[in-house]
Amino acid sequence: MTSTFLIACQIGNIFDLKIEEIPILCNEKVKIKDRTKCPANNLYQALDLRSGFMKGSKEIKIKPLSTSDAERAAEIYNQSLQYLSREKEISEEKMKEFITENKEFFLGAYLNNLLVGHLLLKKEGEKGLDIGIVIDPKYQGKKIGSRLIKKGIKLARSKNYKKLVVDILEYNSPAIKFFEKNGFKKTGFSKRTIVKKGKKTKLLRYAYNL
Repeated sequence: MTSTFLIACQIGNIFDLKIEEIPILCNEKVKIKDRTKCPANNLYQALDLRSGFMKGSKEIKIKPLSTSDAERAAEIYNQSLQYLSREKEISEEKMKEFITENKEFFLGAYLNNLLVGHLLLKKEGEKGLDIGIVIDPKYQGKKIGSRLIKKGIKLARSKNYKKLVVDILEYNSPAIKFFEKNGFKKTGFSKRTIVKKGKKTKLLRYAYNL
């Protein structure tokens, strides 16, 4: 069985293709009768199909937000508000102000030029930055948040900041798991409390030492 056939099988498995003829890296086409019996189920461990070697593959780019992205950025924020340590929705105009004021410290994640998430770093004390991150619910679980965090860490270090901090709703287990996975440590409770669903809610404070 050729490596070309194995690649074809794995592409079919990963992308759940319904068309049984899959174009490969050359001009050949390999017919697959039963993808469930494909012997290459673990081939993706050796081939990073997400890295862009396939023509037309999706690519995430991280770059500073533009005011032209304000409407989309506000939409993503407001969709995620119930999970954030904030209480009010944000307007497009207010988002434009944030983008203008924060410039290089407001990063966006773009999938094929579509904004799918953003990260804001705001000064916290003398040498710290408060971090706020939101990902469009439709694009969560694709490591976009982790890429934004890594970019934010790199940016903060380049500006000689010493610590990143974040406040998390005490019942937001996915967010807690996400930040812990990305190296943040719990330091206690935030001094802030907010109202969610008509009730005062405590916020956990997590930090990352740079």
